[in-house]
Amino acid sequence: MDAGLLGEFLTFYILEKKFPNAKILLNVYIPKEDNETTEIDLLMINEKGIYVFESKNYGGWIYENGKRKNWTQTFGKGKKHKFYNPVWQNYGHINALAEYLDLSDDIFKSIIVFSKRCTLKKISGIDDDVLVLRRPRLIKKIKKINKVSEDILTNYEINNLYELLIENIMVSDEMKEKHISDIKRKLG
Repeated sequence: MDAGLLGEFLTFYILEKKFPNAKILLNVYIPKEDNETTEIDLLMINEKGIYVFESKNYGGWIYENGKRKNWTQTFGKGKKHKFYNPVWQNYGHINALAEYLDLSDDIFKSIIVFSKRCTLKKISGIDDDVLVLRRPRLIKKIKKINKVSEDILTNYEINNLYELLIENIMVSDEMKEKHISDIKRKLG
């Protein structure tokens, strides 16, 4: 199994187990104005809002500044891997989703989830409204957010959003291939 998909599934599994009344969707393709799509790893909808998860099933040490384009994953013996800033990536997902659903940004909660196999080092410059954490801390943090947040969605609204978005997970193989091709083209 693909490591990225495994990380998404593990996050889905613990969310589904701990928040059985929430609506949870995996791999949601949202159309954008430029005739492209953005793929959201995981969404959870409950009365507190829409949680948008970017899953990074990485090991090693992760460090960087939230204001930089690329972050770094470091392994032993100086081996390094750069990857696109997941905070910026999730902002892109949220912006596309807000436009698609015609909702204001304040209904969304941005969460970047790393695997338990990594160590988050020197992560700075992250806005207060974004969570960057390892999967083992996820449930505790969401429960804390839920406790201090007011209800902003009714059951009727939650179900309507879910019904609208579930159509965006059942996409054709051609759409998935186009999405990957668009990303590769952008990256050069």
